[in-house]
Amino acid sequence: MFKDVGLNNRWRFRPFLGLGGGIRTYDLTGTKGSKTYPSGYRALGSEWQVSRIALRLEARDYLTRFKGLSGNESVSTRNEITISAGLAYHLR
Repeated sequence: MFKDVGLNNRWRFRPFLGLGGGIRTYDLTGTKGSKTYPSGYRALGSEWQVSRIALRLEARDYLTRFKGLSGNESVSTRNEITISAGLAYHLR
């Protein structure tokens, strides 16, 4: 979908999109049992790469269902946004 952009003869700008899904399990100390709910995320980010090393910046938007652990609470949808930075090393 996105194409690498050469900023100069050394640096490359590499944008990306991400999408994922799975489950989350909540298990608090002192409560009986645990609860598992579906979860998903979407991500948007980019890398600035020189040679095999890249600086990475990514924003993720998580969406999860949650009803609580006692069972008396109503179902709610939780939305969490994270921003992360990292250093990547590409093997090829």
